[in-house]
Amino acid sequence: MKGSHLESMSACGAAWEAYVGMKKWVYHDHAFWTLPHPFCAMPQVAPDLYAELQKAGVVLFKGDLNYRKLMGDRKWKFTVPFHQALSGFHPAPLCSIRTLKCELQVGLQPGQAEHLTASDPHWLTTGKYGIFQFDGPL
Repeated sequence: MKGSHLESMSACGAAWEAYVGMKKWVYHDHAFWTLPHPFCAMPQVAPDLYAELQKAGVVLFKGDLNYRKLMGDRKWKFTVPFHQALSGFHPAPLCSIRTLKCELQVGLQPGQAEHLTASDPHWLTTGKYGIFQFDGPL
């Protein structure tokens, strides 16, 4: 991003690089990220990683695979609250950012999924829609 010809993208890339350099933003490699476990199993399977996440101001998860692991890859009703679907996985405030490409979504208002289905029967899988979902105190 820093090398972008767009000034706003370049500035954003430079800021993000600075955040990593100042350790405001950190990322952690851990074997758990590649295991088939849902994230709600993390306290038992990888307690060291869960303890590390508990120190964070906010944890960001990106993409459909991470969303499926956050939701335990269960077929939830669309109206189930995001907090509930996390099944006890609350190490710190967290935000999930994704483009919808799988048939799993929670946290919608009653009737919202039906409205979307009426206008686009494949709204869950086209990649046309995206969502940010947050869990934690504001």
